[in-house]
Amino acid sequence: MNNKTQNLAERIIVRGAKVHNLKNVNVDIYLNQLTVVTGVSGSGKTSLAFDTIYAEGQRRYVESLSAYARQFLERMDKPDVDEVIGICPAIAISQKNSSRNPRSTVATQTEIFDYLRLLYARIGKTYCHRCGQLVKRDTPDSIADEILGLPIGTRFYVVFPAIVESENSKPAKSRKDQTRLVQAHLMSLMQRGFTRLYQDGNIIELQMPENFVGDSLTGVYVLVDRLVIKPDIRQRLIDSIETCYQASSGQVTIFALGKAINLSVNLVVLSILFLSHDCFLLITLMELALLVRVLEILLE
Repeated sequence: MNNKTQNLAERIIVRGAKVHNLKNVNVDIYLNQLTVVTGVSGSGKTSLAFDTIYAEGQRRYVESLSAYARQFLERMDKPDVDEVIGICPAIAISQKNSSRNPRSTVATQTEIFDYLRLLYARIGKTYCHRCGQLVKRDTPDSIADEILGLPIGTRFYVVFPAIVESENSKPAKSRKDQTRLVQAHLMSLMQRGFTRLYQDGNIIELQMPENFVGDSLTGVYVLVDRLVIKPDIRQRLIDSIETCYQASSGQVTIFALGKAINLSVNLVVLSILFLSHDCFLLITLMELALLVRVLEILLE
């Protein structure tokens, strides 16, 4: 393809348009670009866009169909124009209001609204409105891949937050009541087989809940496993991650020990929840129902 032919293929060329009040208009419209036709009332905007370019594109498309198919379509007359080159099958939204619903949009009129919902919900990316970081939901396999990228020999702990339910909702009435809740929660952890806690770099043996000093578990983690980066630990690591997910409703924390690590910090919080890892903000998962009103606003 020479340069002249390539240039012709990149645009729609209209020569000698005389539809209605157009006076022998010549215009080039480049493809794959947004082109606005504007002007004062009566200047010929509709005559050029609808009655010339759209009409010729639709007419040529209809003529390419079989005789049987053409009988079901509206026949369009050839517009009064000398030449149109590079025209494609055209779609036009009429200026008249064909629907009595005041909330109708271009998307609903052209029936692409549902496809846009699917597009945003399935392949769209969500960013935290507070810190601007990409929000994603981790899986045991993806977490294992990230952790196994650490240097061979790196020691790390697999833990999950040891939070009492009342600390996430209503506080206890007194410090004594809070201490009692903490001890009851620790006893529940022991009954489920968790016997160690991790706090500020120290491991606390959970032999008796009464031995834990404090009325809050903020900053305290339940130690699930202690591992060293080696080629054969993948399955054990995945099992430990799944244990954290089940015990903590979807959150796992990795403490990588030592200086020779390729993470920005030695604390990595990962979650099966739709969680912003930098500011720990739980984001609403993109669902089709959630996007309905958002897309309606954008497309109005």
